[in-house]
Amino acid sequence: MARDRYLTISWNIHISDPEQDAKNDQTKGTPQHDKLFRLKPLLDTILIACKTHFHPRQHIAIDERMVATKAHTGMTQYMKAKPTKWGFKLFVLADSSNGYTVDFAIYTGKSQFSSGVGLAYDAVLSLVNPSFLGGGYELYVDNFYTSPKLFMDLFSMNIGACGTYRDNRRGCPHIENNSMKKKDERGTIRWIREGPLVFVKWMDSREVSICSTIHPAYEGATARRRFKGNDGKWVTRDVPCPQPIVEYNKHMG
Repeated sequence: MARDRYLTISWNIHISDPEQDAKNDQTKGTPQHDKLFRLKPLLDTILIACKTHFHPRQHIAIDERMVATKAHTGMTQYMKAKPTKWGFKLFVLADSSNGYTVDFAIYTGKSQFSSGVGLAYDAVLSLVNPSFLGGGYELYVDNFYTSPKLFMDLFSMNIGACGTYRDNRRGCPHIENNSMKKKDERGTIRWIREGPLVFVKWMDSREVSICSTIHPAYEGATARRRFKGNDGKWVTRDVPCPQPIVEYNKHMG
């Protein structure tokens, strides 16, 4: 195909309806404006295909994924901890066993989630759809998403959840006499149960906090760690490891 013919055709191809695009453009600056309107037909096709061709196994995970770009779109995000640091941020629901993308949502700003509970809470509930998934799933998330309210609401949907948490998160227990001390040995475990929620703290090279509605606090699992002996030599030995952390490391990767 000649270059000029190709350009002429491409200039006249629209994924969305140009008349509807114009109507959407008139709503700029209002909550009704859809920043992804021109891509919606393509996005819907991809999402339908994701759900049509594979149904996830029991263990699923939600995390962010970056699509690389430095374009000035107003939606471009910077995430220091990601391998791809600049780009569009996607909230992704994936099968833990193989990484298959089951569902995703493109982050266009906090205004797209308006429940008032929080961005992390809304992002999870927008992806976990019981009418499609059914029940009996086990969801793994990192400390950005974990909260007692989210886990209890998922529990009411017959979906278990497990994830690391931040100590300052609302609803997490703050009990001094059961808190971890800096002098505690590696492998020390402390936990508190509140109904279906179990909050576990574990001393590794640093303190790790994890919450679960699926697992008991400890089932005898161990982790191999290196220690420096009194003679200055490094030795390896097994230390107790909470069951939620064993399963989190297995399914969150």
